[in-house]
Amino acid sequence: MSAKSIGKYCRKHAANICDYFCISCFKKVCFECLNDELRHTTMSIQALMRQNLKQVQDDMQILSRDLTPKYDAIIEEIDSKIASQTGKINMVPYILERSLNILSPSRLFFYECRKSPNHILDEIEAYLRRVGSMLPPELISISFRVALRKHIIERMLEKLAKRLMNHRFLQKSRLRSKRCLILTKLSDSDFFEEVKSVLGATNMAKNAKHHPKRLPPPKPETVSPLDRSEKEEAIDDVYNNSSHFVVGNNGPVLVITVLAFAHGGNSRMHGIVFQNAHGEVVFDAVTETITQRGSLHCVVTSTSDRRHLLAASDVLMEINLMEKSIKTIRKQDKWKYVDMTCTFSGFLLVIEEGKQLQSHQQDYRVTRCDLNGNILQEIDFVTESLYYPFKIQERINGDMSVLDKSNGNVLVLNASGREEQSYCAHYAENAPEFLPNLILCDKFGNTIIYDKQRSMIQITGKDFGNVCKIQLKKSSLLGFCIDIDDRLVCLCRCKDSGFEIRIYNYMNM
Repeated sequence: MSAKSIGKYCRKHAANICDYFCISCFKKVCFECLNDELRHTTMSIQALMRQNLKQVQDDMQILSRDLTPKYDAIIEEIDSKIASQTGKINMVPYILERSLNILSPSRLFFYECRKSPNHILDEIEAYLRRVGSMLPPELISISFRVALRKHIIERMLEKLAKRLMNHRFLQKSRLRSKRCLILTKLSDSDFFEEVKSVLGATNMAKNAKHHPKRLPPPKPETVSPLDRSEKEEAIDDVYNNSSHFVVGNNGPVLVITVLAFAHGGNSRMHGIVFQNAHGEVVFDAVTETITQRGSLHCVVTSTSDRRHLLAASDVLMEINLMEKSIKTIRKQDKWKYVDMTCTFSGFLLVIEEGKQLQSHQQDYRVTRCDLNGNILQEIDFVTESLYYPFKIQERINGDMSVLDKSNGNVLVLNASGREEQSYCAHYAENAPEFLPNLILCDKFGNTIIYDKQRSMIQITGKDFGNVCKIQLKKSSLLGFCIDIDDRLVCLCRCKDSGFEIRIYNYMNM
């Protein structure tokens, strides 16, 4: 590597390139600077880069060879402790991903040491409380600190790998001062002793009412048949085959059916029916909202165990099962709803299309809204791969998974709309094409995709690696959700027996 490719022009002698580095004044100097001032003690820029390169490689070795196995062993011990107390997976690492992506490693230690207020720790406790997975405060705190340090190690390894090829970075003096402090904290033996003492002191809860004994998970496939009424058979074409939904992430499993009724001229009214998993009707009402005739999208999402949102065409409605009421909370002028989901952080992600007469003039937008449909942010697509956004889900780290109906791709966009990765299943040359029409993201980072062409559910990992597949026999999927026990609940239409609810313990398959 030549000096010209890495050196800077000297500030004192503009025509010269700095080939040397002074270890006394920590400045880059040229040969004329050496002649002018004899006090300089120098080394070549190439030697400085080789020295820094070795430091970076040594630090990466410490992080990957020494520290990573230590923290992996601790995380495994914490996971087994939490599983023995709650019967659930340790959710702390998944919740952390959302809050930590924008912070530098040195800044992250601030949140480990801070006791109160600590908004990240508060968010973890609130989420665990919401999903019924509360732990002793000491166990939450130590799990948070260990997951935070593991996140710091991963971030530092990524950062150092990029800097190995950064010539400008490798020419810096005092390269390791801040990183050396972080490595010292990560290697602190007192921290490991503290973790052991907390895990040793946190035993199984003696009071059964605080941590009730959990029932064993169901068999991989539990079928519950539902009766199908005559008036439901003719409405699927009205809602683009999206008029049946299943929810259960915040409470009991409920099947929701949306009906349409002619209302004079060019308009219609809507009915909505809630049934429990045994087919019993728990709520039945007709909306006061009137929408225009014609094919329209319909979508339902839950914000709590008793509050559900229904979007039909350009109208957003709220159904409150506690009050047995249904009301309109928003009506759009220029846009109509395509899909909507309630996020892990308590907002709405919404896909809308413009009200255009010609189909080739369709315009789409993705917005982040509050729970009343008021727009908080309009997300610009920074990708040319998205043509027809049809389904949207939020991932646990704050990114979005968007299904493109035009080509069957599932795209991952970050919070600002930039494409991070994409997925499209590939099969044999003569096999039917991949045709997804439903997606679902769980709190463990998995993306669940329903391939309508094969009547198959694909469960993919964080980077779309294959986890497992579920083949639906003699049935098609109308909707699915994750219940409060982290099981996959599927609402299926069977060829010979109407509707069925099938429950899969997919995390153990």
